[in-house]
Amino acid sequence: MDSAEYAVFVNEILLKKPTFALISNLSYYYRKKDHSLSLLDSSSYSKEYYTLRFKNFYFKLIEESIKKYGEVLKFIQYTIAYDLQWLLTIDSVDFILDNMNLMSFILILLSVYLI
Repeated sequence: MDSAEYAVFVNEILLKKPTFALISNLSYYYRKKDHSLSLLDSSSYSKEYYTLRFKNFYFKLIEESIKKYGEVLKFIQYTIAYDLQWLLTIDSVDFILDNMNLMSFILILLSVYLI
């Protein structure tokens, strides 16, 4: 399971029909595991967390937006920028990615902003 699959799912729906409604008094129940082996807690310690995130999340939504609308819609840009801010706050990335992977990560990161 990819840690960004819910974000991709919601944004794919919004790309198909870019409207939404707000509902008051709604509850969302999320089950968080008690131990630190959950995907959310441990995913940022794997190389794939960074490399697959661009392919399966950012580029996928960018390509779908361009294919359907001829441009990257603002809400897709905001979604990607919001997610990137969390990636950039992870202190231990240099222990996960070697220099080659880190350079690839930076080049891919730049390419997202150049699209």
